Order: sequence, then structure tokens, then C-alpha cells
Amino acid sequence: MAVNFSAAELRDPALVDRIQWELDHHDLGAERLTIEVLETVVSTAVDDSVALSINGLAKLGCPIDLDDFGTGHASITSLRRFAVRRIKIDRSFVM
Repeated sequence: MAVNFSAAELRDPALVDRIQWELDHHDLGAERLTIEVLETVVSTAVDDSVALSINGLAKLGCPIDLDDFGTGHASITSLRRFAVRRIKIDRSFVM
């Protein structure tokens, strides 16, 4: 299952703990929950709270996908601070 998270949700310091609780409560492996984050969320993340949440979810074992790459202003270099497994390139970027 893949779930999109907004910037506001990713800034929540309790997000990783809540996701861990839900996975444990429903006896699901973290690898079954893919976290999708829009490139615009990553490129506008001015503080480290978003990176901490994304990397915390990755440490749980959740795959992290960067969605709509090419629509914002994130560079490949700036993505190094995030534990991104897959970059999903937006169609408009390729056209």
C-alpha cells in the first residue's frame, strides 16, 4: 500500500511513533507501507523535521518514494538528506 504524506503531517514529531504503533497493532511489516512524498514537499522543507520523519519512516523499513520529480525545484544533490528508495519522474519533466 502506498500513502502520500503532506508537509504538515511530516513535520509532526510523533508521526513515526504513530505509524510504528499502527503497523504493530495491525501486525503489518513496515515494508508493506510505501511512503510517497511529493517533490514539492521535499524542496520546500526548510527545517529538518521533514527529513527526520522521512528518514525515521525509512528506518522502520517503509520504502520511501519521491513522487512527481521534475515539477518542483529539488535537485538530485538535495535529495541526499532523505532516504529515498525510488524517484518517480513526472511526465511533464520527460516531455
